[in-house]
Amino acid sequence: MPIPHGLPDAATQGVESKMPSYYKDFTVLHESEPIGRQEFIDAFAWEDEDGSPQPFNFNGICLPEDYFLHCATYGLAELKIAGEEKVDVLSLCAPEMARSFRLDYDYFYPSAFLIAQTEKSMFHAYTKGDQGIGLYELNTGGLEPEGRYLAASFTDLYIKGIGIERLTELR
Repeated sequence: MPIPHGLPDAATQGVESKMPSYYKDFTVLHESEPIGRQEFIDAFAWEDEDGSPQPFNFNGICLPEDYFLHCATYGLAELKIAGEEKVDVLSLCAPEMARSFRLDYDYFYPSAFLIAQTEKSMFHAYTKGDQGIGLYELNTGGLEPEGRYLAASFTDLYIKGIGIERLTELR
C-alpha cells in the first residue's frame, strides 16, 4: 500500500517483528544501516513556489510503504540472485537517488519511484505501465525508454519472490 501523505514512524509500529527478510534466492552482498524516517523526509522534502511542503506523490504514484518499512528495518542492500552468474547485482537505492532519478527521467517516467539499480544500468521503479501500477524494470538507454513488468510490489518481488524469474530471463 503506498503512503498517501507522509511516512509512518517505523520504530513505533513494531516493524522489526513484522518485516521478513529477502526472498531465499537473493544473496545479500552488502547491507547498510536502517534508514530513518527523517532521511526519507529530507530526500523528498520539496516545496512549491509558495513555500508549501509537497507530499511524496509522483503524479499519483506515492512512496511505496512496503519499501519504506523494509528500509527502516533492514536498510539498503546489494543483492544477487543465488546461483545465477549472468544476472546483475541489484542495489537498492537510497532515497536521494530516487529523487535524482525522478528529476533526470521525469520526461519519460513522470510517476516513477526508483527502488533499485542494476550493474547493467537497468532500473527497478514503482510506476504505472502496461500492467497498471507495480514494479517495472526500466531501460533508460534508448531514445524512448521502455518498461518491463516485474511484480505488483517491492514485497512481492524482493520478499516473496513473485516475478523473480523475470530477472533471469534474457533481455
